[in-house]
Amino acid sequence: MGNLVYNLLKNGIEASARTQGEREVEIVARNDASKTEIEVINSICGSVIKENTWLESQKENRSEHGFGMKSIREIVEKYHGEYVYAEEGNLFIQKIILRTFQAAVLPES
Repeated sequence: MGNLVYNLLKNGIEASARTQGEREVEIVARNDASKTEIEVINSICGSVIKENTWLESQKENRSEHGFGMKSIREIVEKYHGEYVYAEEGNLFIQKIILRTFQAAVLPES
């Protein structure tokens, strides 16, 4: 779970650093009996979805980078979760939804 949050925040901070003017990075975590949601919102300087549909690394030496998104997707898949992203104005929004499974308790005899 730590890797998941780290990679989401790191990606958001790096994207926000490339913007001019006011920058924003926000993380919101929600938890209830059935799911955990982690949402990261960050400033962007252009449309990520149009310019980088597959969210590939934009770093110079791409062969040494880009494992963050792979790790995010692997963790989400492992926990039968969902990864969604969208844009609103100059903000990029990533949301992870992980299902919470509770162990069944056997009745006492």
